[in-house]
Amino acid sequence: MKKKFTKALALGLSLAAALTLTTGCGKKEDTTSDTPVPAVTSESSSDNSGSETAAGTIDYTICPWVFSRALSDEETLELPEGAGLYGMTFPVTTDTLFNISYSTSGVPLTDALDESAYSVSFYEDNHSLPQLLIEEDDMTIDEALDKNLWSLLSTYLDYDAFGVSEDSYNDVYNFYDDPNPAYIYMDMLTTMFGAPNYICFSNDYDAEKSVEENTQYFVDTFLHPEKSDDQFSSYLMYIGWQFEDFGIAVDFFDTFRYSETSGYYVSPENEVGFTYVPIQKGTLEDYFLDTFDGRYGTNIVKELMAEKTALFGDVEYLTADEKIVELVNSAKGNASATDAETTESTTDSSNYVDVDRDFSEAANDVYMAITDCFQLGGEDTLVLNGTTNKGVFKTGDPVYVQLTNGKVVEGTISRMEQLRQDVTESTLGESIGIMVDGLSISDQDYVTGGVIVVK
Repeated sequence: MKKKFTKALALGLSLAAALTLTTGCGKKEDTTSDTPVPAVTSESSSDNSGSETAAGTIDYTICPWVFSRALSDEETLELPEGAGLYGMTFPVTTDTLFNISYSTSGVPLTDALDESAYSVSFYEDNHSLPQLLIEEDDMTIDEALDKNLWSLLSTYLDYDAFGVSEDSYNDVYNFYDDPNPAYIYMDMLTTMFGAPNYICFSNDYDAEKSVEENTQYFVDTFLHPEKSDDQFSSYLMYIGWQFEDFGIAVDFFDTFRYSETSGYYVSPENEVGFTYVPIQKGTLEDYFLDTFDGRYGTNIVKELMAEKTALFGDVEYLTADEKIVELVNSAKGNASATDAETTESTTDSSNYVDVDRDFSEAANDVYMAITDCFQLGGEDTLVLNGTTNKGVFKTGDPVYVQLTNGKVVEGTISRMEQLRQDVTESTLGESIGIMVDGLSISDQDYVTGGVIVVK
């Protein structure tokens, strides 16, 4: 049984690795063995001995991933129903964003942010989720999220991201004689989202040359490692899917090697980094051109498709093996069932009301900030723990509760508890637990740090 592959470290380390790996493409000393590493599909062969293919006539089935798979020249893709990663259904909304964990700590995002207290600089350059890449230094996190001025940046993929269990993943992994997780994940992505319609590469892109010239250089350098001193070529690529409301891309290291004994064979890196970009941040091309100061980001997918046609002709490119298709479809089915259960339990939720009210502390005479909540025994009752910042709350008081999903519940304080004793009113500046009629257990996901209670 193969062990779970751990996620990579922060983006800074990954980019440093990228620069190390890709600088002087084809000049890196090859310290690996000559054992072929096949593309992870049933059509690929691990026996490449004797495949000393003449330059210019390489078989696409033994090529790196982006050359052996189909691409799309559609400007905007159609989003498949139920597509998503990390337990989120795409496109990602602010509501779903608040419910994901950030970094490796497993802390819900709502527990990490205090929108009223921190400026956006609190989250800039922090390799956690999300990245608030905006220009207005005085903009609050709350304002940035409302305007979708965020991205999920370089979050590393493993089977957990797809909602796949370790046993299910290992069943597929062990199906291949010499598997590589990176190729499995890439085939899982194309099963989920279809053929990618965005490709850019980082090595030696010359802005003074045409896209066609750059693409020809990229293809020639990548597919002919035999021309380099160490018979090894490597590229960092961004492979993406651009939809109408958002784009996703993966930073993907792939290599192509040649030896006189083994012929050509691929050896991709294991780590695949995932980026999500709301359309408010621009297209994937806009985003990556801006992020890397124009060094790369230009979409070469159409030019690459033309180069592939010139090299390989009209061929049927490799597709994900049926076991991978079954794995992804099973995960999507499980996610859809979970989404349906969640929708059913929250559709008939609490007494949501439309109220034109400022929930800031300054605008209210009686104000409580909630830090956490829990379910009372087996009852459909939530206990909100917090501190009264202003004024006094009493049992029987009508209150408004602003949840983390932006909804407002109108209710009445039915019970209050302090130091395990029932009380009838709160004490300024001290922690207290309150129960509000009108809140139900279906609201629990939206009653975490950041909830506000006012009279």
